[in-house]
Amino acid sequence: MNAQEIATAIKSLFDKNASTYDVLRVAAHFRRLELEAHLHQKLNGKICDGPFAGVKCLSSAYASTLAPKLLGTYEKELQQLLLGLALKVDCFLDVGCAEGYYTSCIAVATTLKPIIGVDISSEALELAQKSALLNNVLDKCYFTSDLTDAVGRVKGSALVMIDVDGAEISVIKNIFS
Repeated sequence: MNAQEIATAIKSLFDKNASTYDVLRVAAHFRRLELEAHLHQKLNGKICDGPFAGVKCLSSAYASTLAPKLLGTYEKELQQLLLGLALKVDCFLDVGCAEGYYTSCIAVATTLKPIIGVDISSEALELAQKSALLNNVLDKCYFTSDLTDAVGRVKGSALVMIDVDGAEISVIKNIFS
């Protein structure tokens, strides 16, 4: 966003009688986006640390923040465990894949095929495909909004990751039905 768009957004908040707190939250959000864009540029869009170091990230994250992903600290407590488990299975199914952070990282770091990403958002799926393309692993990946389709593509043993903001039980029931 440029300065004029930010000013317009802030003016709109004041016009809607937003509190100073609300305006400061919006300003902090825009500053975070600016800092993430700078970090993305400085790191050439690549994760700089951790087991997924060197994997390329898109210039923004979907429904999360980009900086921890670029720094290699995003869900750090899961990364090594996830990678270790992925090395022991035939397939990776990521339900709630968002922009494809884990689908691309696992695809780059392993020989698994297929890597299946599922998300209900068409925008997220489009970003996940772009991430896989950016990392030259699109041929290993399949993205869909249809969980039944995704489960039908699982081959052999699978590592299933579910991150769907409170609907995990519903997804698990759907997978096993």
